[in-house]
Amino acid sequence: MKYLIVSLVVFLAACGGGNGESDSDPLNQYFSVEGDFSGSDVRASITPESVGTALNSLFWVAPELGPGYSEHGSGTDALCIDGGNVSITSGSNGNEKNLLFKQCQDGAITISGSATFRAHSFDEYGRASDATTIYQDVEANINGESYILRGTARSMSLDDSCPVTQTTFNMLFTGQNQVWFDNFVFKRTGDSRLLCGSGNGIVVYGDLVDSQHGRFKFSTTEMFTLKSMVPLYDAGDVGLLKIQGADNQAAYWGVDTYPVKFEHIYTTDSRYYIDINGEYQYQFRLEGSTPSMLTKLVDSDGDGLTDGWELHYGLNPYDDSDALSDLDGDGISNLDEFLYLGDPLDPNIEILKSDISVSLSSQPVNYGKSIDVDVKFENHQPNGELLDINTTYAVTSGFYFDSRYFPSNCQLVSEQQLDCTMNMTSDSIDSYVRVFTNDQELGQLEGGLTVTLDWHGTDVNLDNNSDTVELVRLAYNPIFSARVREGSLESLILYKGDQATFSVSISQDFESGSLGSVYMQPKLPSNLELLKFECSISGDWVDCDETTQVEDDYHVGIYRLTVKAIDEGKSPAQMIMKHRSLGDHELASIEYPVWVGKSSEYIQSQVEAASAGDVIRVSPGVYIGSLDLSQKLVHLQAEQSVDLVGMRRSDGRVYLGKGGSISGFNIVNLRLDIVGEGGKVHSNTFDGKELLLYSGNIYVSANAEITANRFMSHNITSRWNSVYHVCSAVEIDGRDQEQGPSVILQNNLLKGPIMDQPEEYTPCSAVSIGVKASLNASHNTVLGFYKWLSLSLYPSLDNLFDVSLTNNVWAYGWHGVYNNDEPEEVYPMSGSRFVLENNVWLNSREDFVGLDGYVELYNNQSTDPLVEKNGVPNSDSVLIDTALASGLEYDIEGTLRPQDGDGDGSAIADIGAFERAPEQ
Repeated sequence: MKYLIVSLVVFLAACGGGNGESDSDPLNQYFSVEGDFSGSDVRASITPESVGTALNSLFWVAPELGPGYSEHGSGTDALCIDGGNVSITSGSNGNEKNLLFKQCQDGAITISGSATFRAHSFDEYGRASDATTIYQDVEANINGESYILRGTARSMSLDDSCPVTQTTFNMLFTGQNQVWFDNFVFKRTGDSRLLCGSGNGIVVYGDLVDSQHGRFKFSTTEMFTLKSMVPLYDAGDVGLLKIQGADNQAAYWGVDTYPVKFEHIYTTDSRYYIDINGEYQYQFRLEGSTPSMLTKLVDSDGDGLTDGWELHYGLNPYDDSDALSDLDGDGISNLDEFLYLGDPLDPNIEILKSDISVSLSSQPVNYGKSIDVDVKFENHQPNGELLDINTTYAVTSGFYFDSRYFPSNCQLVSEQQLDCTMNMTSDSIDSYVRVFTNDQELGQLEGGLTVTLDWHGTDVNLDNNSDTVELVRLAYNPIFSARVREGSLESLILYKGDQATFSVSISQDFESGSLGSVYMQPKLPSNLELLKFECSISGDWVDCDETTQVEDDYHVGIYRLTVKAIDEGKSPAQMIMKHRSLGDHELASIEYPVWVGKSSEYIQSQVEAASAGDVIRVSPGVYIGSLDLSQKLVHLQAEQSVDLVGMRRSDGRVYLGKGGSISGFNIVNLRLDIVGEGGKVHSNTFDGKELLLYSGNIYVSANAEITANRFMSHNITSRWNSVYHVCSAVEIDGRDQEQGPSVILQNNLLKGPIMDQPEEYTPCSAVSIGVKASLNASHNTVLGFYKWLSLSLYPSLDNLFDVSLTNNVWAYGWHGVYNNDEPEEVYPMSGSRFVLENNVWLNSREDFVGLDGYVELYNNQSTDPLVEKNGVPNSDSVLIDTALASGLEYDIEGTLRPQDGDGDGSAIADIGAFERAPEQ
């Protein structure tokens, strides 16, 4: 009889007639039991104890939902299936049957006493389709506890063609406590012999009132479909019940399946799970569960094991030590067996203990690019469980998902939410999700992507089930590059009055973001006049206006400009890139350096007109071309800003000899050759980087004094032609002299390309010496060179070097003194000496290469000198007040030496080219 529901087919067609109801019905007292309930009728508090009690009572009227249930027949075959009997006799009228139960046992319930089966209506075959079973103070023994049962169970057939039955219970069980089913409904669609087209399963809802705990409200949120009640149903066990109590408290009790791996085969098992207020969670394998395991949820000894589970497996619910013991000796504690769906008596059942995590990573992307966010799933405690994971991705405003760009296992919920499913078939899975942005917004966009995991499994750490990553789409800032197609490859060098034509191709780097076709607007400095501006369209030159878009499918535009130099100066011509939709907004500006000056013949004529020993002062300006100061003793001095610029780097020269000197110039695209009787080079700058020209250098083949100069050696990575210029600031060549040149190098700043581009390999030396020379170098600051001093030896010559390095600092480069012929072959240099005293250096590689037995070291330090990029030591530098006395009166900037740089009351010169003044 499935406990308390008497089948409608108890009434057969022979039973016909009236309904037998009257105002004097002797059974009326059993139709309303509310007045017989004497317990508390307030909303129950939802706790493990109260929920267990409610579930225990639920199984009295809905045994199909509990463990151990199996289908059996219907009609009289379904009564007293486990013992006892029931006698059925005719009632007071044709619509009634009298039932007399004698120790009638069905599962955990045994009843004795009288009940009346009253039919209210019949189907076309004469079978009752609506009937009430009236229990008249029947004795009921349930799990060893005695109750008196009174009340009604009204059953109705809701479908003539398919078994759909609904029973409403209004019954009261009275024992040590009272349990009242108040309009509690049990509805079942389909049975073990016949399934309906859809919706097969069980739904329960209504109120259950327990005199000890109060009123519980039951509702089914997911229909129960169980293999035990529908053997042919192969979709697995599923169902979810909500139990509500006081103050919005709620518990969820349900059944579902989870995938497992048995040897090499994937299959499923079923489990019961309980969640009480989100605070207590329990799960039990359906196979082997008992009602007491699901209803005795109290943990009396606080060991993490429920009393019902402990009692079932023979443990002591009042001994907390048994949680960590191991009943079956499989190395898994009883507590883990309980928490992770194991069996403490069966070592062959694997526990399902997992720790699933998800992490996101993303990098900023350029405008116009989608963002591919890397997603990594990991199972940190893998086992036999095959994990079906639901993944939810959500992005903030300004970002969206596109339905064209996600896998088939995902569903677009909205532009901001993407739901996916996956199987965690390995311990680690790498994936990605693609996010898009609104390209109408040109500024930088910032937001976030959050991923959340949800899965019907066991997870020991829920904190790593979600992650958030920052999303950054950079502002529209395209990279334009240019290449000279006609004209000078480096800079445009013109004499005043000259005209020149040059053409350039300007390309937009698509990887940096592209708006599509742009146009170029030339902007010339005031000393240039634009004579003609042309664009190449389909290979033909045509006149351009400033809005002609000539970009082709490869984002390249070709332009040609004809200009006239109308005045001296050194300023770049600008190529400004714009887009029609952005008005005057400048996307990018590319510069083409332009030098306009007078011929250096102007200076040369003064030199030739001067007498030996004269001082020639040069007025400010740009002077283009070579000079020869080697024919007479002259002293060439720049009054202020004077640039000496070579027209072509390959053959531009300034020759200095006869003991003359040159000072105060910026020497660019030229080589300064010291020849003959030698000369002095003082307080000059060698720097062409700003206008993409080669920084001049010094070639020494005669005695020379090189003092207080700034050498700015650099690479040029030109947007125009990507040419590298590499150099040595000072090159000493002694091949053609008996003794070799004698060179004094003092108070100079030599700055190499590594300072600005440390990642580039630039084989540039600050100073190089060939064959033989004498070098006295003191108080120099050398930064960012591949080598401070390099040697070039020749096998057929007598190589002889006399080098003294004192009070110098070199740092942030690779090597100190380097023999270029090492390690391939070491040529002899007998008699050579390299004396290093009181220097400070910091090299990233070997200090000395190929100089074993030649180097003498006295009081040097290998440490970070702590200097700025401009060579000036900071306040904590070891260079301050640590130099040996050298007799130098000034530093590179004309500051008196020595100064009390550290403020200790003693003025001592600083190591290097710069003298730090005391802090004010």
